[in-house]
Amino acid sequence: MSLPFPSPTDPRSSRAEVFLGYLDYFRSVMVSKLHGLPDDELRASRLPSGWTPLELLKHLTYVELRWLVWGFEGEPVAQPWGDCRDERWYVAGEESLADLVEALQAQGARSRLVVQSHELSDVGRPGERWEGAQPPTLVPPVAGVRPPRRAPRRRPRAGRWTSWKVVTRESPVPHSPIPN
Repeated sequence: MSLPFPSPTDPRSSRAEVFLGYLDYFRSVMVSKLHGLPDDELRASRLPSGWTPLELLKHLTYVELRWLVWGFEGEPVAQPWGDCRDERWYVAGEESLADLVEALQAQGARSRLVVQSHELSDVGRPGERWEGAQPPTLVPPVAGVRPPRRAPRRRPRAGRWTSWKVVTRESPVPHSPIPN
């Protein structure tokens, strides 16, 4: 079962706790949805991109690793692109849902430590990830704010939210419809 959606009216001690609450929520929903899928559907795709639910799970783990550990903390990471092979997401045959959930939870704990030990406006440490460029802040100053659209989209894009909708058959955010 997933965590309840973090209500914007629930008091939080800081913006970092709001950020962490949303990360925890989305991780828990993902895991809950994947536990509800039959084994054969975990490695099968319903998408034109070919992404499978297990590949999405592994990718989310590596996104946090790349952004917070390799990118923000500037720590060396042996395989920062370990979720990819031949320029597409990859899950080895011996990797199970339990293994990938355990990796996501471990990375979630590491991500929590990184976020709690910094201000969201802190600039990251220089490291291999940025190839000499100035590292960004932990969370962009306008996190969650999207620029206005100039014209409505004519066709849906097969992005992560569309993938989420296809995998779970629902919106990842309560009362937030995803365009079809």
